[in-house]
Amino acid sequence: METKYVITDGIKYIGKDRNSNVTYVTSQDRAEKYPYDKAINVKDNNLNASERKNFYLVEYVAKQTKMKNTLSIVRTLSPAPTELSVTGQKIEFDWNKMIEQLENLLDNIYIYKEQLVSQQQYVDWELSDIDHIIQNKSPAADKRTKIYGIRQHKRIERDAIYAGLTYANVIIESIDQECSMVEIKNRLKGAIPQPYRGRTELYDELLQMIG
Repeated sequence: METKYVITDGIKYIGKDRNSNVTYVTSQDRAEKYPYDKAINVKDNNLNASERKNFYLVEYVAKQTKMKNTLSIVRTLSPAPTELSVTGQKIEFDWNKMIEQLENLLDNIYIYKEQLVSQQQYVDWELSDIDHIIQNKSPAADKRTKIYGIRQHKRIERDAIYAGLTYANVIIESIDQECSMVEIKNRLKGAIPQPYRGRTELYDELLQMIG
């Protein structure tokens, strides 16, 4: 079998969207896989200069997820119904269906993370555009106030994306590390955004200024 390569900067990978445009994904398995010569061509011709210097080729190795290894023990369990000692109620599980649902759930978390990464990148571009407009175009005071309102809205939007990305990373990393449900819940609680606390005296001065 021909060796395939993916293109990465160590964090994200080069993939394609539904329109075959170059995009970023966070999973090597979702990245585009190329023969070596094709990968070199894509890196040199489909990325801009600033991106090109940060990306490099990595040989693709199919991922055997720990999720499947963890679930392998479930596959060995008897499909026979069990009886609860308290109620006497019998419960049946379709193990194959349950495994499929869990794998689909994990797959959707990876997709969700990729979407958030793209959204975060786009909002960062918007914020950069806003900052350049303010700095280079010196809009009038009334226009500047309106632009600052837009900027604040985009900051709130980015914070929401960042929170979702944090939760997705907690789930993915916890599963990779085979954490218990208790540990996963504790990690998720620890990822809840905390109210901002000023880092300098200027923060206190600004609070006094606005009353």
